[in-house]
Amino acid sequence: AINGTNGDSLKQNESNESQRYKVSVHHSRDSASKQWSTTLVLALRGLERVLRLFFCRLLRKSIEVSQHSNQHREVWLTATWNEILRMSFDCACISGERETLDLRLAGIELITLCSQVSCKAGIGAATNTARVGTNMEVVGGALRSVRAATTVGDKNQGSLCSAPIEPEVDQLRHIFFDLAFSKLVDFRTYLESFKGCNIHDTESPYVVDSVMTQVLTKLTGELSKLYECCKSDEMSPGSFKLRLDLFVEEDHKYESQLVNLLLVILDNADADKTSRYLNQVQRGCISMLRNMASNSSL
Repeated sequence: AINGTNGDSLKQNESNESQRYKVSVHHSRDSASKQWSTTLVLALRGLERVLRLFFCRLLRKSIEVSQHSNQHREVWLTATWNEILRMSFDCACISGERETLDLRLAGIELITLCSQVSCKAGIGAATNTARVGTNMEVVGGALRSVRAATTVGDKNQGSLCSAPIEPEVDQLRHIFFDLAFSKLVDFRTYLESFKGCNIHDTESPYVVDSVMTQVLTKLTGELSKLYECCKSDEMSPGSFKLRLDLFVEEDHKYESQLVNLLLVILDNADADKTSRYLNQVQRGCISMLRNMASNSSL
């Protein structure tokens, strides 16, 4: 009886403590799936920071390790690169409600970032320099020039990739760019698989909603940065022949693949047939096509 009384008192004390100390959980973290999604977003953001800062250094280090190794084996960075692309692509194509938006946006951003850092010009080509106006001061109640203005860019990019690139490193970089850009082509195939779906059918597996619109908007913005990085090298306009069918794709040209990706994005962004105005995705695609046309691209 004594043991039973002690057991009841312990249970009563535990219930009182649980009622006294209540933990408020935010609605974005109130389930295991939401918590796992947030964890993946943090992992993808961390990978982005690592690639932005140390990609060139990782390329050189991987070549050094492979050259000093006695065994002819695959470069360790290549396997890591493929795994990063696979994970980011899976996150970009994940299905779900609005709680998956951050994860899908992070996946899209990481795929395009891999293409940007591995292109010949590097991610610094898409970074706009800022002019710092610290050359004016108030002297005697009037603004006067006291020193020359300074120009500030990406302080990390120049220190990492300013050194000449060895042929072996440049070859590995090109392989990485091809792998990263192929994931964008795979995402185009993912979008094309829903081209025949009826967007007004509630039973359709693909509905152009606000979440997908934000994903396509993010993709268009990142593709615009990618083109700024590659327009002078990988996507430079070359010789071509005029043809009647402009939708014929030349698989060996990145520029042609990018144009076809933009056309597929436009097809998937046309959700409301009765709208008189362009949506955010359509405006972004048209702006990018105009930029490509000004660079003598088709």
